[in-house]
Order: sequence, then structure tokens, then C-alpha cells
Amino acid sequence: MQRAIRGEQNRLNLPRVSSAILVLVDGLGLVNLSERKAHAKELFSADTSSKLYSSLPSTTTVSLAGMAAGGSPVDHGVLGYSAFDRQSEAVISFLKISPEDARRHRLQWKQNPGISVTSVGPTAYAASGFTELTFGAEDYRGANKLSDRFDTALQAASSGSSLVYLYVPELDQIGHRYGWLSQKWVQALEDLNLEFRRADQIARKNRIGIFLTADHGMVDVPESGHIEIANHFPTAIAVTGDPRCRFIYLEDTWDSVDMPTELESFGFLVSYADFASAAYGAIPVGSLKPDLVLLAKEGFAFYDRRFSEPKSRLIVGQHGSVSNAELRVPAVVAGGFR
Repeated sequence: MQRAIRGEQNRLNLPRVSSAILVLVDGLGLVNLSERKAHAKELFSADTSSKLYSSLPSTTTVSLAGMAAGGSPVDHGVLGYSAFDRQSEAVISFLKISPEDARRHRLQWKQNPGISVTSVGPTAYAASGFTELTFGAEDYRGANKLSDRFDTALQAASSGSSLVYLYVPELDQIGHRYGWLSQKWVQALEDLNLEFRRADQIARKNRIGIFLTADHGMVDVPESGHIEIANHFPTAIAVTGDPRCRFIYLEDTWDSVDMPTELESFGFLVSYADFASAAYGAIPVGSLKPDLVLLAKEGFAFYDRRFSEPKSRLIVGQHGSVSNAELRVPAVVAGGFR
């Protein structure tokens, strides 16, 4: 989008605009949007054939770090929702990373000269370590109501030659608690559609481009789909990541990556080396690499009673694995980009 602001050719074939707003809707997969298109006509009418995909694992931390750094975990080191550091023998939760640790691993937008970058999101995220890890906090503008966030983004973009990142977490938050099939999720989608339509009308008049996408999609997993794995990996010293994409760290060398027979109906087991090579073309270096990756099939999620937080078992809407519902994300253009 910075190329579009400068009037240069870009991969998305976006026309030149004075400024641009990148709207990142957490948890709004293309499959989710398609299934609820009657509740989001403006959003869906602008995008029926997106070829954009989430990261692997299909989770917020990896997607946003990649957006900020312009690369994969090989480049930015954020492997998943969480990882185990063999050197410190501690689990690192990237969303909860301390501001001090975030500063040591600081990633920044790849900027073109003359283009300012502003981040807009909930006020509570202004001083979070993950905000510093990805987009920095120097020009972070907090607003709690969705309508206020859109207004703040439009105001920031009105100065010209500006790229504004607008974060919308509500759909993901509601999906985790109630599921994306819930009426509460539908209501949040309708609210987003209303604000998107309003912003589109304002942006068109001011040559401000709007591009809306997501970090991942979502699938609902019933409690009956929770699969306990502790007995199948007795030498594990840590199990991290999302319930639908588990990272398994072993005390001893794993002689085989054959899936335990009892788990074959629920997922896929691969070595991390094979997983990273297929997903990124290279293997990240450092002390965070797991030995194995356990990916869930549709309708299931993996838990280990030795390491899983009890509250994680309350999550309904989930992501992290390789289904189309989790990987495919929308690419909606509006405002000056239309």
C-alpha cells in the first residue's frame, strides 16, 4: 500500500491514493464472511474471490509479526501463539510479552521515505509488549468504540502521504468466547459492515484508499472435540501454541514422526523441520524451535493436562491449523482504491 501512495506499481494493483488505511479484522476469514454474507453486504460484495492466505500457524501473533516485518518466522522469530525457550526453560507467550523484551526484538514497518505510519486500536493495547514488538507505540492512537477507531483512522489519513493501520479485535474476541456461529458474532459483523460503509463514503471523497483483510479465519470446536494428548507424548517437556496447532518439545530425540494410532482420526503429526521447510522454505534458528507440530483436523483441538491452561478449554472459536476456514482471508478494497 505504501507503493500505491507513491503511485508505484504494486502486487495488489491498487491505484494511486493520497493516503491508505489498512483495516485488520482479527478472526474474519473469507469462509466466515461468505457464510454470513447476508449480514455484511458491503464487505462481501467487494470481495468474492480473494486469493490471500493467512500465515502458518494461522494465528494472530505470526500474521501480525509478518505484516510488520514483511517476512515469515524465519525473519521475525515469532513462531506461533507461544513457544518454549530451551535456554531459559520458560514459555514465551508473544501476546503477553513484556515491553522490555519486546524492545529487544523490535520489528518495524518497512517504510518508504515521506510516508508516516500510524497505528489505531483499543486503548488497552497502547502500552502492550506485543504492540511494541510489531508496530511500535510512538504513534499509537487508542479508541475503544469501533466507530471512534474508524474516525481516528480517517483523521490520521487526512493529512496525506500516510499509512494507517486499524486493528479490529471484536470478532475474534467474541468468536473465542461464543463461537463464530453465534448471534453475538453476527451482530459484531453487522456493526463492522456499518462502519466500513460509512468510512468508504468518506474516504472516496478524500482519495483515501481502504484495504480490509484479516490475520486468520475461525472454526468452532465443541467440547466433545477436545483431545487429550498427555499420554501420547510422555517425554514432552513443553507443549505450546494454539490448541489446533500444537508445538511439542521433547526431552529425548524422537525416533519417528509417526502419528500415534489413537490420534490419527484427529490430526496430523510432522517434524518442525518439515513443517517450516514446507511453510517458509527455511527453518528458523534459535532456541525456540519445537521438535514436533501437531495439526488438528476439522472439529478437533489438542490439549495436554500437564501444560494447558484451564481457561483455554473454554475457547469455542479456534484457529491455527490448515483448513480453508482458518487460512483464507478476505481482500476488500474501498474508498479511493475502488
